[in-house]
Amino acid sequence: MNIKQGDIFWVSLGPPKGSEPGYRHPHVVIQNNLFNQSKINTVVLCALTSNLARARSP
Repeated sequence: MNIKQGDIFWVSLGPPKGSEPGYRHPHVVIQNNLFNQSKINTVVLCALTSNLARARSP
């Protein structure tokens, strides 16, 4: 699979536990392409949301 910075993937997180997010949500790849093309088998993602209630939170 060719993963690039900025790609969006749907990630299944399973049922939520406490205040943790759960179920299926979109995530964007923030790891740079140099690492994405290396033999490292991890990818750094950031969850996306349409919940604007906390948009001003840090």
